[in-house]
Amino acid sequence: MSNINLKLEVDFNSAEAEQKIIKAFEEVLFDFMIAVEGQAKRKAPVLTGRLRNGIHVFPRKPAKHIIVSDDVEYGVYQEFGTSRAKAQPFMRPGLNSAFKKDLPLILKKHNLK
Repeated sequence: MSNINLKLEVDFNSAEAEQKIIKAFEEVLFDFMIAVEGQAKRKAPVLTGRLRNGIHVFPRKPAKHIIVSDDVEYGVYQEFGTSRAKAQPFMRPGLNSAFKKDLPLILKKHNLK
């Protein structure tokens, strides 16, 4: 199973400001991880469709910790290859595509750019 984990720790003096920023971060992070999920699905190699169909975000709502996972035992071997099989990366390229293509739109949606 391949995972992408992103984490941000914030420390503020005002509890109200902290809550607003954390809520905004959770929403941006969730939207971004949904974009990573979509990009990884587009880039996943397809033989049976099990790998592509297993790529998902959890939890399925804004939260402080969100994971994109392929949920199959062979995903890591597809991503990085083995001594016998060439790598067919999908998570890392999906992350890169989401940064380039989707993140600017997400930041604009949340009035952050």
